[in-house]
Amino acid sequence: MAFLSLKSDFIFKKLFTEEPEFLVDFVNAVLDLPVNCRIKELTILNPEIPKELVSDKTSIFDIRAINESGEQIIIEMQAFPQGFFVKRALYYWAKTYASQLARGDEYQLLRRVYSINIIDFNLIDTAQYHTVFDIAARGDADLQLTEDLEIHFLELGKFVNSSRFADKLDIWMYIIGNTESIGEETMRTIVDKQPVMKRLFDRLDKMSMNKTLLSEYDIRKRAAMDEKARLDYSFEKGIEKGIEKGIEKGIEKERFDAARKMLSDGLDIKVIMKYTGLSEAEVNDLKADR
Repeated sequence: MAFLSLKSDFIFKKLFTEEPEFLVDFVNAVLDLPVNCRIKELTILNPEIPKELVSDKTSIFDIRAINESGEQIIIEMQAFPQGFFVKRALYYWAKTYASQLARGDEYQLLRRVYSINIIDFNLIDTAQYHTVFDIAARGDADLQLTEDLEIHFLELGKFVNSSRFADKLDIWMYIIGNTESIGEETMRTIVDKQPVMKRLFDRLDKMSMNKTLLSEYDIRKRAAMDEKARLDYSFEKGIEKGIEKGIEKGIEKERFDAARKMLSDGLDIKVIMKYTGLSEAEVNDLKADR
């Protein structure tokens, strides 16, 4: 059965903002909190998806939510490689953390901020698909400065598809990574292990039959592909420019090296200028440096 892809930030946000109980289930699977500390409810702080932003290649459809304890959670789905993505994730964490205080508020009001980044490209130098970062002492990972920072990276490409599904996060990773091609047999296996997922598949089926949503999905998909093409073109042009600069620098070095050799052989400055293309001042500078 073909569902709309959850690797689309637009579909990802639409599903989880309209069905917050799925978001609670997903976040609990990622954070792996003790049973007595699991999140029971999330309030979504930015549920809106303005239609005019669907076709905007630069818009970011993240989800920001807050739990019962006042801790905030940022969730982002990113399908295409982004330059400086780690810095961007840290920036959005810092921005969210700082936004908790109004002028005059005490620092003790600050609560933990979780950053969850689902990415469809390799980023972290590890074979594990789920990597968590916090602030620990150098040389002693057990000594934490604070629990307020917790940044998760979930790399879809490193998740090994398996029907065993060791835990709930494995199931979520499989569904997110394979929404467009998930088979009936696999769905039955998942529902047998986690009956709540039956309602998720029913919701995805309804979403995939919605003509308006299909149209918006296609628009967003084209916008994302256009942005990827722009980034790829910029990258290729950057490489070309780097090569050109390298060639220019190599030619320039050869000209100066030739001029130095001519000076050591006692050739006249006018002759050196003629055959190297250097100016009289450049040749004289070389002569002065000898």
